[in-house]
Amino acid sequence: MPGARCALPYLEIAVLFVVAPVLWFPTVRPGLVAPALGVLALTWACVCVLTGVLWPTSPYDVPLLLLLACAGLGAYTSRYPILTLPKVCSLILGVAVWRVIVLYVDSEAALLATIAMVLGLALVFAAVGLSNGLRPYKVSELGALWRYVRKGLQDLPETEGGRASMNQLGGALLLVWPVCLALVLLPARDSSGCAAPSSARVMGIIGSTTLGAALLLTQCRGAWIGALVAVSTIVILRWQWGRIAAIATAAIGMVRFLVVGRGSVQRFLNGVMVGGSGLDTRIGKLSLEGRVRIWIQSWIFVRDNLLLGGGLGTYRARYAGWPQERQAQSLFSAGLPHAHNLVLQMAYDVGVFGLLAYVLIIVVLLVELGRVASASRRWVSSVAIGAIAGLLAHHCYGLTDVVALGSKPGVLFWALFGLAATLPRFLDRCCVGAQTTALG
Repeated sequence: MPGARCALPYLEIAVLFVVAPVLWFPTVRPGLVAPALGVLALTWACVCVLTGVLWPTSPYDVPLLLLLACAGLGAYTSRYPILTLPKVCSLILGVAVWRVIVLYVDSEAALLATIAMVLGLALVFAAVGLSNGLRPYKVSELGALWRYVRKGLQDLPETEGGRASMNQLGGALLLVWPVCLALVLLPARDSSGCAAPSSARVMGIIGSTTLGAALLLTQCRGAWIGALVAVSTIVILRWQWGRIAAIATAAIGMVRFLVVGRGSVQRFLNGVMVGGSGLDTRIGKLSLEGRVRIWIQSWIFVRDNLLLGGGLGTYRARYAGWPQERQAQSLFSAGLPHAHNLVLQMAYDVGVFGLLAYVLIIVVLLVELGRVASASRRWVSSVAIGAIAGLLAHHCYGLTDVVALGSKPGVLFWALFGLAATLPRFLDRCCVGAQTTALG
C-alpha cells in the first residue's frame, strides 16, 4: 500500500491540527479531551498497522521513556487536577509533534518543510502572545511604543489573569530564533560544491527579523541575555575568527578582573543580589534578590518530594498555600507560576529521576548536534549550529525563568528536539536535488 504510506505524514499532521486546540486548552471543553486523545491513539495504531512501526527509534528512547514515566507519576500524585490536566495534554501534544518529525523527516525537502512549519508555529505563538500579553513597562523605551500597539482584549484560558506571559514567550522563541539566524548566515555553497537551498535562507530572513522583533517586544531581560548567548554561540561555531575572538575576549576579561575588576564585580553582585531595588542598567533594573527567595522556597518543596516531585503543574498552588488559593479569582492566578529556575522546576514537576532523564536528553542532543555541526554538509550543519545555539540560549534563560514542562509554548521545545534529532540522518548526503521527499 505505497500510496497509503505516502499519505501518512499528511494524516498525522492533519490530526495534530484538529486535536491541538483541545489539548492546548483542555479545561475549556473537557468533554472533548478524551475523544481527542482517542483520535490521536487511533491514528498511531493505524500507522503501526500500515508501517509496522509504532514509535521511531532514536538515541533518546531510554531517557525519554523515563522522563515521560516520571511525568505520569507526577500527574498521578497531583492534588490539583485542574492545574495538571493542561500540562499533561500539552505534553502529549508536544511528544506527538516530536514523533511525527522524527518518524517522517528523512529527506532534505522534508527537513525544509519541517523548518517552515516550526517557524510558522513560533510566529503564531508570537502573534497571539504579543497581542494578548504585551505590557507597557519594564523597559521604558519599549513601553513608550505601547500606544502604537493594539492590545488584544480577549482573555486566554488557563493563564494568569487571562494574559499570556511575556517571559515564557521570550524563552520559547529562543528555541527557534537562533535556527533562523543561522540560516541567514548560510554559505552560498558547502565544501562539496552543493548550493544551499534558497528557501532556507528566505525562511531564515523572515524568522530572524520577525521573531527577533517579538523577542525585543517581550521585554524579557532573561530572553535578551539568552539571545546574546545564541549570537555568540553561532559566531564561535560558524567561523574560526569567532573562536579566536572568544578566547581573546575571555583572556582579556580574566586579566582585567585580576588586575582592576574585583571591586567592580563585587559591587555589581551586591547590587544585583542584595541591592533591594536592584541595579540600574541599559535594559532596566536587574535584581536577583526576589529570585533567590523563590529558589530557596522551591528547594524546600523539591526536598520534601525528591523522588516523585510535588505534582506536575501544581507549583503555583503549593507556593500560594490554601488560604491565598481560595481567595484568587482562578487557581491559574494563584501564587507563583513556577520556580524561576529550570532545574528546580523540573525537579519539582517530575522528581530527581525525571530531572536526570531530561539532563541526559539535552547532553545526548548536544553531542549529536556537535557531530552534525562539524560535518561537511554545510547547510544542514548550519541548522545544527542554530539548534545548539537555541538550546544553550534557552537554558541560559532557564537560570532565572522557566518554560515549564507541559507549558503551552513548550511545544516549541519538542519541535526543536524532533528537528535536531533528525539531523544526523543527513551527515553523508549531498545536494538537495538528489533527495526524495518523505512528505510525498
